[in-house]
Amino acid sequence: MSRLKFKTAAKSAFFPTVRLRVDNYFKESDISPNANGNMWLKITFFLGTFLLLYSFIITGLFNNWVLLSLTVLLGMFSAFIGFNICHDAIHDSLSSNKNVNKGFSFLFNLVGANPYMWSIMHNVVHHTFTNIPGP
Repeated sequence: MSRLKFKTAAKSAFFPTVRLRVDNYFKESDISPNANGNMWLKITFFLGTFLLLYSFIITGLFNNWVLLSLTVLLGMFSAFIGFNICHDAIHDSLSSNKNVNKGFSFLFNLVGANPYMWSIMHNVVHHTFTNIPGP
């Protein structure tokens, strides 16, 4: 089995070309690469619903079938928070303010994940080997 090797950034024009095209797209379209108003509404909805569902569950006011339904919904909203909010925050794309991104990345702890480990596994491992077939 051969080892996968990449050209260094100095030898490959691929990454700088893609970065330039993406930056130009945002400039030419006059849009921010960070979250817009709709994204902030989505963040508010996901976090608010998560907290509401959690509150309903811990009250103990519901029968087991309702609790099961609420728990399934809570799991879904945990995934929404991870994939929609934390993903962008850890990529430093949610906000232009790094402290805001760091703060929202800590929500991963709330949903049972670890932002440090995810950052390594996603940003380093996943983005390094995206679209490369094999184990």
